[in-house]
Amino acid sequence: MNVPQFCNIESNHHLVTFALTTNAQPTPSSLLSPLLECSDLQNPTVTTICLNRPRSLHALSTAMCNTLYARVSNARNQNLKLILLTSTTPTRAFCAGGDIRTMCLHAESHRYSLVDQFFRLEYSLFSLLASLHEPQLVALLDGVVMGGGAGLSIHAPFRVATEHSVFAMPEVNLGFHPDAGASYFLPRLSPGLGLYLALTGARLKGDQLVSAGIATHFVPSSAIPHLLKSLRQTKRQSEHHIETILETFCKLHTPPTKRMQFLLDAARQLFTLPSVSDIIENLKRIRTSPHHPFSHFAADVLQMMLVACPISVAVAFEALKRGAEMSLDDCLKMEFRLTARLIRRNDFVKGVRAVLIEKHRNAVWSPHSVSDVWDGDVKKMFEPLEKDTHVPELDLSHHLHGETARLQSRLARI
Repeated sequence: MNVPQFCNIESNHHLVTFALTTNAQPTPSSLLSPLLECSDLQNPTVTTICLNRPRSLHALSTAMCNTLYARVSNARNQNLKLILLTSTTPTRAFCAGGDIRTMCLHAESHRYSLVDQFFRLEYSLFSLLASLHEPQLVALLDGVVMGGGAGLSIHAPFRVATEHSVFAMPEVNLGFHPDAGASYFLPRLSPGLGLYLALTGARLKGDQLVSAGIATHFVPSSAIPHLLKSLRQTKRQSEHHIETILETFCKLHTPPTKRMQFLLDAARQLFTLPSVSDIIENLKRIRTSPHHPFSHFAADVLQMMLVACPISVAVAFEALKRGAEMSLDDCLKMEFRLTARLIRRNDFVKGVRAVLIEKHRNAVWSPHSVSDVWDGDVKKMFEPLEKDTHVPELDLSHHLHGETARLQSRLARI
């Protein structure tokens, strides 16, 4: 793997810190940590944080979110100028999202407070990362980037895709909703594209991430080690200087490919209608028009929407509609309301089990179809939590390590 040689200089249960060297390797026990941090003693203003849960494609656990929150908060006081965010399995996965499988098991056992606390911390982490002005953040999206992996990286000023990058927001297939700030960043993509991604769980690959605006640069995977070396060695970490280094390795300065342009055009025509029912009816009509340029595409997309959880599709549409006019923090607060309610529905457990645990992908949803979803039920999802769940609202009014420490004392170590 493209992880530099290093020697252990500091560690705790969830974060192991290394100093870059030329002849040492990490110990096996240190590699069990869900986070590895590599620092160069010759250039202490730059650090590399590697996500390290390869068996789960680096899905974010409670411990990872807590440690990352504390590390990023402290970075502001340690003269750190640049954070490079990557994983220990480049080309395979950057981050497949939050640990939804574990959250499903908690929900199945009615331990909803643990699920609420995880998402409260995760969304607080995303808000903190988005508020960073210094240190600068470069995210290397070399592999799978889904759900929480997008929330972890999308607000970084520099997001590097490779030919191995795969982006998706698949939550509607899990009885959940596109979260991690998706109600903020998806509506701000090319017209219709965000809704297409949210309502279908469709994937973007490679240079498509740049054309869509998910990534800012495309660098071949083989060049990533050289890019990392250049970034680690630089003594100048201004946004302009980092951009100059990235441009040296960037291999994509062309308009979208024909395939991507087709997707952008299709999304613009098919996913800019005023309601989910209008979108579905239009897809059905175009599917049966053999000479329509989007007929085959419409048939495929319609099938994807019809197998997704109906309440999730309806909620996702409404969330993106509202999020288009909201700040990121307000979107995260809104998403927390949706999360707190959706995890308490049977569809969440059924969806996660069908896709991630039993993998039969045949969840039986209730209600059965989008046409059976009552608008009033969707609107209730967005109301203050005190009306039904009695769960405290998400508070993003401050980002203090003390608050994280208080959360940590109540959170299970996952």
